[in-house]
Amino acid sequence: MTAAAPHSPEVGRPGMGRNGRRSMPIRYKIGVALLSMSVAVALICLFLGLEMRDILRAKERESHHAQAAILAEALGPTLLFDDEQAASDLLRALRAQPKILGALARLPDGRELARYAANAEWQSPALAAAEAERFQGYTLVTQGPVVFQGAVVGSLLLSSDLTEYLAVERRLKILLGLMILFAGVASLAINEYLRRQIAIPLKRIAQTTDHIAREGDYRQRVQVRVQDELGAFVHSFNAMIEAIQQRDAELLEHKAQLEETVVWRTADLEQAKQRAEAANRAKSAFLANMSHELRTPLNAMLGYGQILARDPELPERHRPAVATLQRSGDHLLQLINDVLDLAKVEAGRFELLSGPCSLGELLRGVAELFQMRAVQKGIGFHYRVQGRLPGLVEADEKRLRQVLMNLLGNAVKFTEQGEVRLEAAFTEGWLRV
Repeated sequence: MTAAAPHSPEVGRPGMGRNGRRSMPIRYKIGVALLSMSVAVALICLFLGLEMRDILRAKERESHHAQAAILAEALGPTLLFDDEQAASDLLRALRAQPKILGALARLPDGRELARYAANAEWQSPALAAAEAERFQGYTLVTQGPVVFQGAVVGSLLLSSDLTEYLAVERRLKILLGLMILFAGVASLAINEYLRRQIAIPLKRIAQTTDHIAREGDYRQRVQVRVQDELGAFVHSFNAMIEAIQQRDAELLEHKAQLEETVVWRTADLEQAKQRAEAANRAKSAFLANMSHELRTPLNAMLGYGQILARDPELPERHRPAVATLQRSGDHLLQLINDVLDLAKVEAGRFELLSGPCSLGELLRGVAELFQMRAVQKGIGFHYRVQGRLPGLVEADEKRLRQVLMNLLGNAVKFTEQGEVRLEAAFTEGWLRV
């Protein structure tokens, strides 16, 4: 399997931090897995070798002790009667056992009764009285009492050659070493095979993807010559890259169309904006002119109302009506001013004008106006002042009246039953309405 992308730096070098194992390349992971498997096989072989060695040693000891037991049983009468000839004949019968190096029969007082040596070089080892067994070089030496009819009539020392057992043990060690060596060589061979079949192709795929990510060249493709799972993966990868390339081409084409559409829409929006601004200016001019035309006769009505209110000959029963006329005229004038203010807000020229304001008179005038509206609608209206209000405050009287009238107007408009309350209190420098 080969990749068409140019050679790029190695992807996925092993990390040394907390995520080192996650960033380790696949070939290293395969090597670690195979190494772990080889170590496991070596440990299993070592365990089996030790177990087999123990089994062989136990078998040798069992055979040695069985021969010692048989010989001790046969030597019982000879030791009892101190029959040296019979004991020597019994020990010479050990010549048929090539593993037996020597034997020594002693009386209870420690005197030697009979001896057997397979060769002249054999010397009876000196064992302590409490020592029953000893592995000495390539020999196994045991000693034990000889019992006849329930009484101890002497002791027997028997020495066996373990050279054959040690030879078997050496062959076993060689076999285990060969098995471990074979496991290591097999792991290396498998590692190399997997590296060629999996790690190297995946590395080439990673290099191709890295080149595409850095250069944005979606013309690159990964060439495959196998039809296994990795080949299917590469085919799917190439299909994905082709789909991305086609999508990018469509996006570029769509982007060009959008840019052209944006240019057209921007021109249309600019024209629509200019038309809207012209219409807004015409509306503002119309509202200003209409407000002026309405204010002229209204000023005349308010002037005559003031003249009537100052006329001493006006009957007292007509004075409330004249006062109502003046308040209504003032309210209508305020509505006209609101229309002008709306035009100023739309034109961006609205501003607050702060000055001395009689708070009590302002609240009373608004309350009297909306009390009459509430009575006409059939609901209650109550105005109450808690504590004492300051005589004059610094505020925009016109805007404050607009706010109060808008709030009370909505309250009266949307209250079907019950009452509307207007309460005011001035505490710690704060006005609460």
